[in-house]
Amino acid sequence: MHGLPPGIATFTGRGEQIREITDSITPLTGGVVAIHAVDGMPGVGKTALARHVAHLVADRFPDGQLFVDLHAHSPDRAPSEPGDVLAGLLAATGLTAEHIPEGTSARADRWRDRMAGKRLLLVLDNAATGEQVAPLLPGSAGCLVLITSRRRLAGLRRDYGATILPLEVLPESEAVALFTRVHPHRLDAAGQAAVVRLVRLCGYLPLAITVLASGIGTDGQAGGVTDVLADLEVTQDRLAGIDEYRDSLELGVAAVFDLSYQRLTAEQQRVLRLLSLTPGTDVDLYAAAALTDLPVTAVQRHLRDLYTHHLAEQPAHHRYRLHDLINLYARAHTITDEADAAAGRLLDFYQHTAAIAATRIRRRGTTPRHTTTPACTSPIPDLPDQAQAAAWLRAERANLAACVAYTRRHSQHARTVDLAASFAAFLRQDGPWTDGIALQTDVLAIVRGFGDRNGEAWTLSELGNLRVATGDYPQATVLLERALTIHLDIGDRHGEAYTVTELGCLRRLTGDYLQAATLLERALTVFRGFRDRNGESWVLCELANLRRLTGDYPQATALQEQSLTIRLDIADRHGEAWTLAELGRIWRLAGDYLQAGALLERALTVFRGFRDRNGESWVLCELANLRRLTGDYPQATVLLQKALTIARDLGDRQTESEVLNYQGELLRSSGNSEQARACHVQALRLAREAGSPLDEARASAGIGRCAVATGVIDGIADMRRALEIFRRLGAAEAAELAAEIDALS
Repeated sequence: MHGLPPGIATFTGRGEQIREITDSITPLTGGVVAIHAVDGMPGVGKTALARHVAHLVADRFPDGQLFVDLHAHSPDRAPSEPGDVLAGLLAATGLTAEHIPEGTSARADRWRDRMAGKRLLLVLDNAATGEQVAPLLPGSAGCLVLITSRRRLAGLRRDYGATILPLEVLPESEAVALFTRVHPHRLDAAGQAAVVRLVRLCGYLPLAITVLASGIGTDGQAGGVTDVLADLEVTQDRLAGIDEYRDSLELGVAAVFDLSYQRLTAEQQRVLRLLSLTPGTDVDLYAAAALTDLPVTAVQRHLRDLYTHHLAEQPAHHRYRLHDLINLYARAHTITDEADAAAGRLLDFYQHTAAIAATRIRRRGTTPRHTTTPACTSPIPDLPDQAQAAAWLRAERANLAACVAYTRRHSQHARTVDLAASFAAFLRQDGPWTDGIALQTDVLAIVRGFGDRNGEAWTLSELGNLRVATGDYPQATVLLERALTIHLDIGDRHGEAYTVTELGCLRRLTGDYLQAATLLERALTVFRGFRDRNGESWVLCELANLRRLTGDYPQATALQEQSLTIRLDIADRHGEAWTLAELGRIWRLAGDYLQAGALLERALTVFRGFRDRNGESWVLCELANLRRLTGDYPQATVLLQKALTIARDLGDRQTESEVLNYQGELLRSSGNSEQARACHVQALRLAREAGSPLDEARASAGIGRCAVATGVIDGIADMRRALEIFRRLGAAEAAELAAEIDALS
C-alpha cells in the first residue's frame, strides 16, 4: 500500500479507448469507477490506465492518494483479505495499531468515519470480487475510488452506483501502431505485413505486443519481424502453466513469453528465473545479488536489460519486480537445485541484514535476542546508523513479512524465530502493534514447541512490551513476570536485567515509584557488570524520571547528564533525543526557560529526523507549556494542537491526556475556565483508561481549579482528591497543591 508516484506509468496504445475512458473519469469529483480488462495484464493495461487517470485528477483530492494491490491474481498468494487491507488503510491515514479495531466490519466503520468529509483518491488494483472491494469503499461523496479487475464487477453498479468501464483488446490498427512505436528499427513492406500477422497471434494484447516488439533485433543480431513471425506461427503450448489463469481472449501470450525468453542471453535467463523466487513482491539490487550469486554491478546490468525488454518492472529506484504472469513463466522454468540454492541465499541475506538493522534501531525497552547473526556470503547494504537501518526496514517490510511466512510454511523454525526477532524490533517502532502481537504469539508457540527457553523468554518480553504500548498494563505485567521467571531459571543475567528494567518502567507508569526504583537499581547493577552501556544509559534515564517526579531536580539532572554522556559515546542519536527532552523538562520545572527551550528544540530536530511522531508530540507538548509560562499564549495554542493531533493519530492516550491537561491550564490562564474544565475532564477519562495515576491527579486538580475560578467552592474537593494521589505517589506537585488548598480554605 502506497501513495501514487510523482510521475505516471508509461501507457501506450488503445488511443480511442483511453480517450473515452479518461473523458468519462476526469470530470468526476467523487464516486466509484470500476475498470475491467479482458487482457489480463495488470501493470501494463488497466493498472497503467488507472495510474494515468489518477495522475490527471490527483490535484482535486488534497487529502491524499493511496494505491492498493488486492492481489486477485498474484502467484502463490491469496487475494488480500478486506480486514487486512482496512488495517493498512487506517494505518496509512495515521491511526495507530491500538486504535485499529478487530474485525472487518468494525474496521470498515472506522475507515468510513476517518474518511467523512475527506477528499481522497483511492486506487484498488487487481480486485478479485465485489465482496472484497465493498468494505474498502470510503463512503464519502468527496472521495474517488478507481478499481481495476479482470472481472466484471456488476454488483458494484447495483449496490453502489459504480461506473463500469470496459478496457477491451486493441483494434488491429492500434495494435499495429503500438508495435511500430515500440519496435526499435524501421520496417520495410514485408516487415509491415508481418507485423499485422504478429499482432493477431498476440491476440492484440498490449503486454504481448510490447514485449515482442521491444525484444526483436535490439541486440544487433540478424533476424527481424519476418523471422519472428515464422517462429511464432509454429510455437504452441509454451505457457501451459499460465494459461489456466487466462481469459478466453488471452491467446498467444505463452508463445510471446517463451520467444522473448529464448532471445535473452543465458545469464539473463538465469536472472529472470531466479528473480521469480522472491517470497515478496519486489527486490532491491542487494537481494537480487543474493538470489543470483552475482556482484551488485553485474545483477544491476542484467535487471536493466530485463527492464528494457519489458520483462521486469521498476516500481522504485533500484527496485525490480516481475509482472504476475511473467513471474509464473519464469518460475516454471527454474531448476530444482538452482531454486533451492537461490532461496537459501536470499533467506540468508534477509536474515543477516535484518539482524544488523534491528541492532541499529533497537530502542530502549527492547530486549536483545541472544542469537548468532547468520552467515551471509552476499554483499549487503551499508547500514551505519539508525536512520539508514530504519529506512531499509521500511523498504523491505513486505519482503521480511513474506520471508517469515515462507519459513513458517516450510517448517524452518530457527529461521522463523530469528527473522521474527528482527522484524519485531521494526514493528515495535512503526507498528501496527497488532501485527507484532500476532507475529510474536505465533513465534511463542514455535519456541515452546522445540524447547527454546531463551527464545520463550525473549518472546514473552517482546509481547509484554507490545502490551505496554497498547495500554494493556495487567497483561503486560503477566507476560514480563513470566519472562523474568524464565531468565532467572536459565541463569540469563543479561535478559534478566532488560526484563527487570521493563518491569521498572511499567511500575512507574502505574504509580508504584518505590518498586520502580528498586527494580531499576537492580538492573543498573547488572548492566554495569556486563558493561552494557546502552542498558546503563536507559536505566539512568528512567531513574532520572523518577527523581524528577518526586521533585529531586538536581539528582534528576545529574542522572540524565550521565545518560546523555553515554548516548553520545555510543552514538545513540534516538536515545540522545529522549535524554535531551527529559533534561529540557527538568530545566523548565527548575525555572530556566532559556536552557529548557534550547534542549527541547535540539530533541525535536532529532525526532523529526527519525520520523518519530511519538517523540515529536511529546516535545511539542513541552515546548507549548514553556510558551505558556513565558506568556506566548498564541504560540502555545498552536503547538498544543499539533501535539494533540499527533497523539490522537498515534493512539497515545497518556500523551493525549498530558496535552489536554496543558490545554486546560492554558485556557484557564486565558480566563476561559469552562473550556479549560472540559479539557481536564477529557484528560481525566483518558488517564483512568490508561491507568496513569499522575495524569489523573493533574486532571482532578485542574477540574478543581476551574471550579474555584468560577466561584464554585466545591472544587476544593477535586483538588483534595488530587492531593491524595500526589502524596501517595510521592509526587513533587503535592507541596504546591497543599499550599494552594490551605490558602483557599
